[in-house]
Amino acid sequence: MTILIVDDNEPNLCLLQVLLNGNGHQVVSAANGAEALAKARQNPPDIVVSDILMPVMDGFALCREWKKDERLRQIPFVFYTATYTDERDREFALSLGAEQFLVKPVEPKAFMRTILEVIQQVQRPSAAPTRVPIEAPRQEEIGYLKQYNEVLIRKLEAKMEQLEQVNRELERDITERKKTEAELKKSEQELREDKLLLEQKNLALAELLEHMERAKNKTKEDIAINVEEFITPILKKLKIKGASPKYIKLLEHHLKELISSFGRKITQRSTRLSSREIEICDMIKGGLSSKEISELLNVSYQTIDKHRRNIRKKLAIAKKKVNLTSFLQKL
Repeated sequence: MTILIVDDNEPNLCLLQVLLNGNGHQVVSAANGAEALAKARQNPPDIVVSDILMPVMDGFALCREWKKDERLRQIPFVFYTATYTDERDREFALSLGAEQFLVKPVEPKAFMRTILEVIQQVQRPSAAPTRVPIEAPRQEEIGYLKQYNEVLIRKLEAKMEQLEQVNRELERDITERKKTEAELKKSEQELREDKLLLEQKNLALAELLEHMERAKNKTKEDIAINVEEFITPILKKLKIKGASPKYIKLLEHHLKELISSFGRKITQRSTRLSSREIEICDMIKGGLSSKEISELLNVSYQTIDKHRRNIRKKLAIAKKKVNLTSFLQKL
């Protein structure tokens, strides 16, 4: 069986051709009604399947000319469209003499079943002749043109409505995009301002830290100078006058600690040390024995020994073979 398919959409033609060839039919294709009419008059097919919306000559005009042609009018005409889906479009198509009106998409099996049913109806001996509109007088021609125009106007109005809807959506998208761009620019400006503010704060903080470091060094220098000028001479006099060596040694040690960072380091090392334990750590670091510390603090030797064990435990060296004096002197 030879089937003429008419569609200006190349992919649609390919799909139909594959389907029909796969079912054992020969296929002739055309891109518009005028081309289809010329090919059919040259080699009439067994059936024609046509789209409606096409350039040069659309499907309605093709069907009109088809049913007016003496050689073609008995060949069944099937509309297969995705754009003319209104019931009034179907009624107008059938009024032109078409045997069937199908709306895309149709399942392949259902499509082939419909095509075969149309062919069988035409080939059945007892079947009524294919519907062919009687040659219309001028008044009837005017009626056809009026219906045809109504169909085209209805389709044009539908397209215009679709375009207006698309245009409204496009305008809405543009408005949203502009709004988003404005918000993005605002956010970028705020980020630049925040970055500038953060940089200024960092500069101010750096200057403050530098000032504090200078002040700390100045204080340390002042203490060292005062110790050297005022306290060291007194120590020398105490030594000359025969003061107790251990008291002088302890005083010297504390003066050195005054201008060192041991107190801060030992405090940072463990906040769990008590004030008494920190005091004992300072004496151990100064080289005093447990006996000397006990005499200075007026406590028993066993108490100092207990403090030493607690200090080692809190400094995490209780189970290590580490000399406590050396450990503290390295801080």
